[in-house]
Amino acid sequence: MLRPTVNACRDRDRLDGLWGFALDPAGEGRDQRWWRDRLPGRLEVPVPASYNDVSADAEVRDHVGDVWYQTHRSSGPPPRSRSWPPTR
Repeated sequence: MLRPTVNACRDRDRLDGLWGFALDPAGEGRDQRWWRDRLPGRLEVPVPASYNDVSADAEVRDHVGDVWYQTHRSSGPPPRSRSWPPTR
């Protein structure tokens, strides 16, 4: 199995935690550009997890179709003492 390698051009970030989550039963999120703002009807769900197991609400638990996850990440130099290589 290949293991992630951290080097001057590649970082390894953890993506677990609480994420925003929204069902998109009508499939309108792409056309309405949901990624630009806070998700409508947003719930907070743990990642990694199966959203079908997180909520007792039958609409969420039984949903089959588009869903959206959203979190905030800032870009910039990686943490620690490393810095981006000048050619990146």
